[in-house]
Amino acid sequence: MLRTLPPAGHHLRLREIISIIKGSAKDRNFLEELFSDIQFYPVSSGSAALTLSLLSLKAISKRTEVILPAYTCPSLVASVVKAKLIPVLCDVKPFGFQLDMKELSSKIGPNTLAVMAVHLFGIAENLAEISALTKPQGVYLVEDAAQSFGNKIDGEDSIYMGSGGDLSVLSFGRGKPLSLQSGGVVIVNNAKLDESVRSAYRDLKEPNPWHFLPKYLLLLILYSVFFHPRTHWFPKSLPWLRLGETFFSLDFNVNKPGPKVLDLGNLLYDRFNRIRTIRIKLALIYKEKLEKCREAFEFFPDCKDDDIALLRFPVVFKSKEIRDRILEMLEKKGLGATGSYPAPLNEIEGIDRYLNNVENYPNAKRISEKIMTLPLHEFVKIKDVENISQIIADCLYLK
Repeated sequence: MLRTLPPAGHHLRLREIISIIKGSAKDRNFLEELFSDIQFYPVSSGSAALTLSLLSLKAISKRTEVILPAYTCPSLVASVVKAKLIPVLCDVKPFGFQLDMKELSSKIGPNTLAVMAVHLFGIAENLAEISALTKPQGVYLVEDAAQSFGNKIDGEDSIYMGSGGDLSVLSFGRGKPLSLQSGGVVIVNNAKLDESVRSAYRDLKEPNPWHFLPKYLLLLILYSVFFHPRTHWFPKSLPWLRLGETFFSLDFNVNKPGPKVLDLGNLLYDRFNRIRTIRIKLALIYKEKLEKCREAFEFFPDCKDDDIALLRFPVVFKSKEIRDRILEMLEKKGLGATGSYPAPLNEIEGIDRYLNNVENYPNAKRISEKIMTLPLHEFVKIKDVENISQIIADCLYLK
């Protein structure tokens, strides 16, 4: 069967699953090592972390609107809706994934509770600029570092992504930088908010271990088996799994983390630096090989900072037709390329009913139609990067 690269994630070894079943990872807590001086609250998922953050802010304010980028994961809107707040979309910059500051300024009003800053694909959002708009108006900054765990924001005082918002969230779900297939964290960087978060956290349920654990361990085993180029073709061939699809759903629980999830994190964190190093090196090779095609892209990652490990390597083509043709060829060859989120959030099925205003988001629309992301993980070989780059170059030459 055709060798098929998974688009995102990292390998999980069967011996690591056996190790957490035996309980051999309980002598440490990687989260306490990371956040020794900051209050943090582990929960059941990244969506749960974001929902808990918003519920905590809602408890101390009468404001009801949350501004978020028009091009990002639909689960962010789901968290806003789950917290019974109103999502307000803001377009992104013409050539990148950061919020458009001019539009953001016009969106912030007396009913704005929070602005979400999203480090999409691990690329830093401009927290300083956003904070300069939000802080004077009493608006909270919620930082979504789900795709950027371990990365730093370059600057005079280099800080980890996840430590720059009033509240920040991490996710350890499928395809994230540290993929535990479950779990998330709320990080409290503004000490004034800790009591509200603590109060909301106190009410969360512990998952029933007899229900959670068998499903979780089975999920880990299946992931371990099928996150491999020799076997990934099988789940990819099953349409009902909806692998790689983007959809809006409110069907998630806001609970404390399930048993064994953090134990797995303790084990995997020992090799997390190696996982990051592989991503950094592969991104640099993509950059070198695709440099000759740079004129074909509206967006091309910089990849010059060792503190930044991209989750996937994103490029935005100038032509939708060329993007579609190249993507089709790469998918047929099983090279792990994807189109990422297929539309602005307002065009994702089920979301429009929760939006107050019907607007167009031209930059988000353009990105959704022209983006392609390339895989960055340990099963991606240099030969794969060369093949991907050559296919892109050949298609551009034949246009």
